[in-house]
Amino acid sequence: MPVQKVCAVLACNAPFLEQAVRAMASIRRFADRIGDVEVTLALVAIDLDPSALETLEADGVRVFTDLDRLPTYDNQPRHGYSATCRPYLPDLFPGFDAYLWVDADIRFVRAEGLLFWLSGALNPDAALVMCQEIEPAYTVVHSAHKARLWHEAKIARMSRVWSGDLMELARYFAPFNGGLYGARADSPIWPTYRRHFEAALRRGYDHWADQDALNVSLLEVGRYIRAPGTMNWIVSLAQPLALDDGSFRDPASPERIINVLHLTESTRVVDVGDGRRMTRYDAYKILGYTD
Repeated sequence: MPVQKVCAVLACNAPFLEQAVRAMASIRRFADRIGDVEVTLALVAIDLDPSALETLEADGVRVFTDLDRLPTYDNQPRHGYSATCRPYLPDLFPGFDAYLWVDADIRFVRAEGLLFWLSGALNPDAALVMCQEIEPAYTVVHSAHKARLWHEAKIARMSRVWSGDLMELARYFAPFNGGLYGARADSPIWPTYRRHFEAALRRGYDHWADQDALNVSLLEVGRYIRAPGTMNWIVSLAQPLALDDGSFRDPASPERIINVLHLTESTRVVDVGDGRRMTRYDAYKILGYTD
């Protein structure tokens, strides 16, 4: 069987470079065990200094720096390029069979996780593989109050861009998380995603617009693989159990092993007790969620 080539793409600015490097290390840790799939790491670099770029390229990472090629919102902050690049991955890094988008705060903690995402991205019968935020342990699922606020914010946000049947489908549909997904280079999701995202661009900058556009595209195209939450565990929505054997588990169903951790809201400062405050990322490191 010929080797299939997958490009795993991340994006970051200087404050998130450490996270991106650790995310890429978690991919490298398991990539050599995946048989007939060759994984290439790529990074959309947002204003990184030359020494950082040289280090990345020397480490075999393909780097994209021509940010002027990417569409922008009128009022977009510089870090917003990490979102505006996503619908255009096959154009930015051509020549691969499939693409895997990986947020800088993703950590693959088991080989099964990387294998799942690579297999899904390469699946010729699926337009996309993506994970829906519907785990029973998540606060936005088991808390009626938080679920209401979550859906109300989503509906208000999306209604500014979309209407009609697609919006009705999306209205009470638990969204898929845009931090980790994969698709073949020839998937119909890419042109659909670009079309919906460019419609959202005209409405002004919104942190969630690219995820919303991808969700609408997923509903329009169909033929998607819904990844289980253990393949993209949203840590800020439910802290996983850490067992003595080194595994992480679903706190609602401890028999379920988590394969991929998503260290969401990592810049938020939180109270960790005894009057101490720190970023969630520093707390995540203490808890052993990242190397």
